[in-house]
Amino acid sequence: MFHRSLLALLFGLLCASTVLADDVPSSAQSSPWSPYPMVPESEFVSGSSSVWIYDEQFQPVAMQESCCDTLVGCGDSFADGCGDNIGSGRKSPLDRCIPRSHLPLPLCKDIAGDRAEKLLPPLGTSYVFTSLDRNVAVSDVRLSFGANLPVSVDRVEVPTTTFHAVSHVSRIDLWVFPCVNVYGIVGHTQTKGDVAVEVDAFPLPTSGPVLIRAPVNLYGPTAGFGVTSVVGGDCWFASLDVNKTWTTFNRLDSSLTALVITPRVGMIIESRFFNGEVHVGAMYQDTAQTVELTIDHAILGNDLNVRVDQFEPNPWNFLVGTMWALDERVQVILEGGMGGRSYVITGLTLRY
Repeated sequence: MFHRSLLALLFGLLCASTVLADDVPSSAQSSPWSPYPMVPESEFVSGSSSVWIYDEQFQPVAMQESCCDTLVGCGDSFADGCGDNIGSGRKSPLDRCIPRSHLPLPLCKDIAGDRAEKLLPPLGTSYVFTSLDRNVAVSDVRLSFGANLPVSVDRVEVPTTTFHAVSHVSRIDLWVFPCVNVYGIVGHTQTKGDVAVEVDAFPLPTSGPVLIRAPVNLYGPTAGFGVTSVVGGDCWFASLDVNKTWTTFNRLDSSLTALVITPRVGMIIESRFFNGEVHVGAMYQDTAQTVELTIDHAILGNDLNVRVDQFEPNPWNFLVGTMWALDERVQVILEGGMGGRSYVITGLTLRY
């Protein structure tokens, strides 16, 4: 399985605010159709609501702070304030069609300190697309015909082969603690490549060198799980993501596994035009395993069983990426890797 989980969904911070009024009058004005002065029911100063007080002649005489932090909080089910106990105080267009989960998570919010109010909704679903090229080296090749046991071939040479993999993955994640996110993934993976094996003295000691080409076009379902731990401040974060996946490819007798470890460090950005983060990091993949194939060869014959012990000669790669928070419930991710392997990951996340 050749993908990784994206995690950098933790620090998408919404700084856009809801505009309640374009202009707020600073004094009362007379109305041509009313015997009483026309005064605002509330006036907003620095994000607070101020209420006019009237005398017995209904003349405005004073102004005091209301009990509500903002007008949108008064009785509004999506913001904090008077009569409100739902939501984080930040509205999203998604609220109109997809409700929030209202889960009592994450636990131990107090450890986030002043940043607790900026925590993302705890439940998330994502679609992630990955296109990856990686090099594979071979440590041993075993051959056999029919039901015979494969035997190692001493005089064999296998050049490093480049495989191209594409995966489509759905992911569900949950913030259990402010610094711990757990997730599960399920999807589909396809990988292609062309393995060239040059064998000498097979099947007979007097046999000359033979070039065996084994085209690989494998596909199948992928499933796995992972955990992300995070620390950070107002403008930075560091994370460590670990996940393991299993892919059941067609034409193979067993599932192939991948262990992926990804440390990242990044900067949180809150501006008028961009809210999200940018990060750099590295990725480690442990994909050492045995690939078993049965092929028909024009010279050696049919039903040739090939077992190849493969590994990645460069398990680490450098990465750079970003996450753009359209609001606190919708995020877009983009990440690229280079070095030991090259890849592009893009995805969309909805939070509840």
